[in-house]
Formats: sequence, structure tokens, C-alpha cells
Amino acid sequence: MKSRRYILLIAFILTVLSLGIANCEKVDQDAIPDMLIEIEPASGKTTTYFNISLTNPTSSKQDKDLYFRWDWDGDSLWDTPFSNAASVQHRFYQAGNYPVRVQVAMGKGPTRQFKLNMDVEQGYSMPKVFFTALPDTGNRFTQFYFDASDTYDDEDSIEQLQFRWDFGNDGYFDTPFNSDPVISHQFMGVRNYEVRLQVKDPSNKIATASRWITVNKIDPGIIADFSWESELGRVGDPFIFDASPSFHIDNSTQSFNYSWKFSYLAWTEPSEDPFAEHIFSKVGGNVVELKVSSLNHDLFNTVRKVIFVGEENRPPEPHIRISIPHGNIHTQFYFNTWGSKDDHVGASELLYRWDFDGDGYWDTQFSNDMEVHHQYILAGEYSVILEAADPGGEKNRVSEKILVSPYSNETSFFVDGRDLQIYGTVKIGNQWWMAENLNYFVPQKLTTGLYTWLCLFEQDHWCKEVGRMYHVSAITENRNDYEFLTVCPPGWHLPDENEFEELFSSIGGDDQVKELALGGAFDFNAKYLGYADYYFIMENMFTVKDTVYRFKESFKSFYYPSSSIPYDINDIRTGIWMMGVTKESGELWKGYRSPRMYVPVRCVKD
Repeated sequence: MKSRRYILLIAFILTVLSLGIANCEKVDQDAIPDMLIEIEPASGKTTTYFNISLTNPTSSKQDKDLYFRWDWDGDSLWDTPFSNAASVQHRFYQAGNYPVRVQVAMGKGPTRQFKLNMDVEQGYSMPKVFFTALPDTGNRFTQFYFDASDTYDDEDSIEQLQFRWDFGNDGYFDTPFNSDPVISHQFMGVRNYEVRLQVKDPSNKIATASRWITVNKIDPGIIADFSWESELGRVGDPFIFDASPSFHIDNSTQSFNYSWKFSYLAWTEPSEDPFAEHIFSKVGGNVVELKVSSLNHDLFNTVRKVIFVGEENRPPEPHIRISIPHGNIHTQFYFNTWGSKDDHVGASELLYRWDFDGDGYWDTQFSNDMEVHHQYILAGEYSVILEAADPGGEKNRVSEKILVSPYSNETSFFVDGRDLQIYGTVKIGNQWWMAENLNYFVPQKLTTGLYTWLCLFEQDHWCKEVGRMYHVSAITENRNDYEFLTVCPPGWHLPDENEFEELFSSIGGDDQVKELALGGAFDFNAKYLGYADYYFIMENMFTVKDTVYRFKESFKSFYYPSSSIPYDINDIRTGIWMMGVTKESGELWKGYRSPRMYVPVRCVKD
């Protein structure tokens, strides 16, 4: 044998029979050339992997039509199927002499066989070490089982192998070599352990394998669980958590400590109380964790749940609507809460209670009633308080002032169907008058570009408090020279001169007109707002640059327009009949005035 390669030229030619069914033609065996068998390494042991190949010495490339199959031990049974791979790798696991055969075929045609004898000496390989751990995670009370039964050796049976274990990979083996591949172990400390196994065969070859084991304080027998209760489940609402559903699989009477973690905050101190309360500050999913610990040792288990939290429940916004803020001891005051608001429920789902005189004592209990009536026994000014509560328990209050006179005029109210505003009314003589100024919103302007109405001092809150001031040219009926519209509600109209005169007669004459003011004997409740006019700032002779509105006699007089106009429709300077009262003197002024004024409006019933 050569030191590196063993090359054998074999020209052993086997008889090849032709099986041609059609014509029994003779097959040409010489079509398959002589082959060189190359072996690398030239010699070896049972541990050696031999590389064996066949080549055609007369050609630089292998014939693609050739196919090969091998018999490694000469038992006349082919160990491999035909393939076009001329090179193979093989290991002999037992020492001895092996009559190796290879058959070469050309397509489905002729075949040739080549043979050689190989001497293989005994060799020894290292064991192949495998082991499992059950479980791979536990606590200091867990019995871990390690099983190396899948370990094998090429030359020896598992019964001939020896095993020893190092459970902490500290360089010291906890067991001596022995023949048992299965062992159990209990770890005392809480940490990760690298368990190491060594296996030795009869030739003293040693192989090693290792795997990691986690030892913690978790007791899988503890089933941690909790429920929660929140009426609405919103930001700002208290959530009550209950860990009482937790239990131990093996001990139903076991007692626990409970610790909580809300929204990734720190763990709470352990407590035997299974209940906890928390208020969330974040809308959406919030993580809640529960740790349930044994009282007799330090083992525990945890559970994590996501709690959905809705938007914050803000206090409601109560709103009082009053039929009339001024009345007398005979007036049935009407209040409703239609305008109340809440961030989650409608006004009808709120609860309401009333304190009609502001004395700190509630005159009604909480209810869903949105409309109430009240009559005052004594005259005076009262603070009406409304408190609203939503289903989540949030509350809020609002108050309004009520002026009650000692007089006896018949009063009532009506709802303007155009915008649902409520107006108080009073009967004076045979006439029903609005007992407060009109506050109807007119969207359009006059063709001159002027506003149809103004709020006092051009500040919106005054419209709510005292009504609007209307341009008289826009409210006068039956005129052709000015734009106009009917601002009074259906069933009501702008009074004419004669209806004002009837009003003066009903109260006892012109010298009693001061009693029409707020707090007067007839509950007409006129307010001294004065009037407004305007002037134009011209950009040039024909173009208006801006309009300046001027408020005059504010809080010193009141004016109300009529629908009456002079006979001469072209008399702009005296274009409308109006009445006015000066606060200081109490004197009545009545007559025709310029339609350039803005004044409050009182309507009379049809």
C-alpha cells in the first residue's frame, strides 16, 4: 500500500448477458472502460471516514452515462442504489477485511464490476452525548429529572457507558461515574444553572454536554387570578380589584399575600387583603399585574391583564331655563333643565335637585324630572340653585336669580317655536304683554350694510341678560320705503300707538309709567337700557369705510317702538312712533322718532 493513496487497477471482466427481448442482441461489455479506484486515506480504523472514487484514466472527465452502486461487505446485496455519483464516503464500524464491490452500468445497457479488499483496524470514537431536563424551569422545591438515555457510542452499547453530573458547572462533579443515565436533583438557590454531563466509554474516551436550568420563586401550583368592578370604568373612576379567585391546586385552604402593579408602577406592599383600589390616569389599555405569594414560604405566581379605561367622567354642566326671571307672589315660576350637558350621557339621563330660595336646604330630591314649578310666598330676590349628577356620581351646580314682587298681576309664559326660547308674560288690563325684552336672532343685515340688531355695547352676554336692540327700520310692519321683517313670535305682534295708550290707561295714566320699570307694581319689568344710533365713516363721498355704533342714555331711560308710522310715509325724521321713560324723572315721552335708532322690543299678544 502506498502511504497516501491506494490505487488499484482491476480488469476483472464479468460476463454480461444480453436480455434483448426483441432480437437477443449481444451487448458490448467493452463499452465500459477500465476504472481507477482511489481511496483517501489509504488505510484507517473504524473511526475513519473513507473517501472512495472511480475515474476513467483515459478521459479527463467522467462519462455522464455511467451509474454506480456499492456493496461494502461482499454479501452480494447492494448497499446503495444506482447513482451517477462516482465518489462516495463510507465508514466501517467494525474491524475486519471487507470485500468491497462496485457495479458500473452504462444507461440500461452493459455493466461491469470492480472489487477490492479493505483491511480496517479497530478504532474508538467519543460517545455522542444527549440529555433532556424535565422541567427546565422550576423552584427550589422542584424535583428536576435529567435523562441521558439517548446518548450512544459507535463501538459500545449504552450499558457499557459511564455517566457523571455537575449540576452547577462549578468544576466539581456532584456524582461519580456510574452506569445509570437517569438522575434527579433539587436546586437550593434561585438563579440559572448550567448542568454538565460527562460520558465515558470503555476506552476512556470522554464527551461532555450541558444545558441551562432556571430556578426561580414561581409556584405553578398557585393559580393567580382577579376580577374588578367599576361602575363606568373611566379615567378618574375608582376601580376595585378582587384577588379572592386565586387558589392553590394542591391546597384549597392555603392563605396568600397579594401585591399589585398598576400601569407599570412599582409593586405594592404585600398584604393578606385580596382587595385593592386604583384610579387610572390613562385612557385605553392599562396593564394590571397581580402577585400571589404563599404565606409559609417565598414562592409566588403572577397574572397580567389589560384593563380598558374610558375617557374621564367630567362633571355635568347643568343649565336652568326660567319662564321669567321676574314675577310676583302669584306667579307659578317654571324651570327646566333642557340645556344641561354631560360628556357621556344626555340631559335626560342626569339626576336633578332644586333649592328654590338658596337657603342651603334642598327643596326636592334627586330625580329625572327636567321640568318643575314653584311659587314663592314672600316677595324678594331669590337665588335658585340646580344640582345635576351623572350616573358616575359626578355633580355640579348652577344658580340663577329670581325677583319676586308683592303684586298681583296675572303672569304666564310661552315658548317661541322659532328658537325655543321661553318668555315670561304679564296681563295688564285686558292685554297680555311680554314681561321681558325680545331676544330673537335675525341672521340677515339691512341692504345698507347695517346690523339688524345689536347687543348692548356690542357684547354678546348682554343679549342673554337683557335681550337684543333692533333697528326700527327692520321691525316696522307694512312699510315700503325700508326693509322690514316681523320679529315678534307667531301669535304676537309689535304693538301700535293705540295699544301703548291702552297700556298707559290700564296702569292709571301717563304719570304711572315709572311703574313699568323693573320692580314696578305691574311686573312689566322694563330695563333702563337707553338706545343706540350710528354714523358712517366715509372712505370718499360715495363709499362707506366703517360704521360706528353709539349707545346713549344707557341705564338712564327705556324706549319701546310701535308699528305706527306718520301719515307722510316720506318723513324720515319722524318715521316711527315710540314711547320712552326717563329713570330720574319718571316722565313719559311719546311721539315719532327717527328710524335710525336701535331699541329693545316688547310684543303684545294677538
